[in-house]
Amino acid sequence: AIRNLQIDGNRANVPYNTRTGGLTDDLYQNCIRWDRVSNSRIENVYIHDCVFNGISVFNESNNNVIRDNRIESIGKVDACPAGGACTFNGIFLESGSDRNKVVNNRIDTIRDFGIWENATGSESVDNLYEGNFINATTQDGVRIGNDDQASNQDVLRPKIINNTISGVVGVTSQGIRVYYAGTGGNANDVVGAIIQVNHINGNAQHGVLLSAVTAPSTSIRHV
Repeated sequence: AIRNLQIDGNRANVPYNTRTGGLTDDLYQNCIRWDRVSNSRIENVYIHDCVFNGISVFNESNNNVIRDNRIESIGKVDACPAGGACTFNGIFLESGSDRNKVVNNRIDTIRDFGIWENATGSESVDNLYEGNFINATTQDGVRIGNDDQASNQDVLRPKIINNTISGVVGVTSQGIRVYYAGTGGNANDVVGAIIQVNHINGNAQHGVLLSAVTAPSTSIRHV
C-alpha cells in the first residue's frame, strides 16, 4: 500500500524526459505509476505538481483501490515536445486494468482529464468510479474510451456513480464522456456502462455525452 504521504512532482523545475528514442514518453514522470500491480491500495496521499499523470494504473493492474487522495495541479504547462507521447490526467487507467475502485478522491486543476479509462491493447473491465470530486479540468471530468487507434479494445461495464464534477473549462469538453471511435477491426465499444446520481455543473459543454456506446444498453439515472 501507498498511504499517508505527500508526493510533489516539482513540474516547474523538471524538464520533459527523452527516454524513448530521444522522444518524450509519459511512461515516465508520473507521480505514481503502477505496472502489473494488483491487490494494492493508494490511500490518503497528497499528489501535486506532476509532470504527467497524478496516478497511472497500467498494463493489467487489477483489483486495486484508490481512495481518499487529494490530486491537484497536474501536468507540466509547457507544450509537449514534437513527436512525444504526453498525457496529463488526475487518474489514468489503461491497457487492460480491471476491477479497480477509484473512490472519494478530490481531483482539482488538471491539464487533461480528471479521470480517464481507456483500453488500448487489452479490454478494460468492471472499474468503479464513485464519490469523487473533480474540478477545473481542461478536458472531460471523466472520460471512458479511446480516440481512433487500431489497437483499441472494449471497455466493459464501467460504473460512474455519485461523483461531483464542476468547472470543466475546455470548449469541447464534457462533464462525463463515454466514447469510443476505434476503427481498427476490434469491437471498439463501451458496453454496459452505468452512470448514476452524479452532480454536474458549470461545464463548457454537456453534462453527459454518449457516443458509439453499444448494447447491453448503458444506464443513466438521476444525473
